[in-house]
Amino acid sequence: MRHSPIIRIVLAGIDFQGPLEVLDGLFEGPKRSEDLRRRFHQFAHRWGVPPLHRLLKRVDPRSAEKISPQDKPKLIRALEVFWLTRRPLSELFLSGKNPLQGFHVLKIGLNPPREQLYEAINRRVDQMFKRGLIDEVKGLLEQGFSSDLKPLQSLGYAQVLQRLNGSVSREEAIALTQQFTRNYSKRQLTWFRREQNVNWIDGFGPRQETYGMAHHWIMNHLL
Repeated sequence: MRHSPIIRIVLAGIDFQGPLEVLDGLFEGPKRSEDLRRRFHQFAHRWGVPPLHRLLKRVDPRSAEKISPQDKPKLIRALEVFWLTRRPLSELFLSGKNPLQGFHVLKIGLNPPREQLYEAINRRVDQMFKRGLIDEVKGLLEQGFSSDLKPLQSLGYAQVLQRLNGSVSREEAIALTQQFTRNYSKRQLTWFRREQNVNWIDGFGPRQETYGMAHHWIMNHLL
């Protein structure tokens, strides 16, 4: 009996099918502790985010290796899990998972030339600002939303907040967003490179030749 196929697509560091847990199984972590999170947030506000990463490196070096020193939400969650369970998140994540079975998994990774990828990122950021990203963030703040909200700490929004508080110019905000997005794409691609049995295609997604190569590879594995 043939297994049903699951097709997993990775594009320049962006996962289009869903999280790894779909294939590897789900991890049941402890419930949130608002008290712990508040204390970690206060610590980061006073001392900065990198010290959280150094703390995680002491108690859970494997998780610290995978989490960016500036990724406050993930750092806090990893520290929260350790403080609540007294076991590293990386250790818990490997235990108690129930991997998906009964499917033939096909993995496709789209890996466009690095220079072209960076050019596409730069153009996209330019378009975001031209289409009113600064006005969008300004409108959110005027509606009473706090600049500390997690969505406003993401790429682009965080740099717009710097522009609005006068710490950078518009041109600098654009350049920083482009730089950080390129760095993020590189880290994500490095992460997905660790995944095994991926068929990498050197091209962008919305191009006919890329579709053709992907379709050809999929059909050869399904027939």
